[in-house]
Amino acid sequence: MLKNSTNIPDQLIAIAVAFAMPPGCDGLVSCITVKNKRRGKIRGSWGWHYPNDNRVVIIVPRKISRTHTVRRKYSRKLIGIRSRADFLVMIMAHELRHAWQHKHWDTDQSRWKLRRDRVSKYAQEVDAEMYEAEVLARWQAMTPA
Repeated sequence: MLKNSTNIPDQLIAIAVAFAMPPGCDGLVSCITVKNKRRGKIRGSWGWHYPNDNRVVIIVPRKISRTHTVRRKYSRKLIGIRSRADFLVMIMAHELRHAWQHKHWDTDQSRWKLRRDRVSKYAQEVDAEMYEAEVLARWQAMTPA
């Protein structure tokens, strides 16, 4: 189910979800909510994955008029965001990666376990940021500047 309170077309959100979906993550997220950030805001919280509810919430800036370069907190990667579509794909990839982690990191075969300690949190965030950077690079290679 999609709950979209922005002016971003539902079709674009569906494309972003399909593009950003990690392999083996189909059906893990039952609800995606897309909201606007406050006027003039780009920085701050951008999204959350709620594993107990199988839902993702994404908060998108109302307008991106120029390329914003952001250094990601955990991976330290520099990412250039050119548009709301770029932003949507990037954050969708990040949060869907957390859904993927929730399914695949809690198995007996995985060397990572989803715990609430600092090392696990750091590993989860680095993995999600690396995945979002990879997906965004593929997206930007396909879309005009």
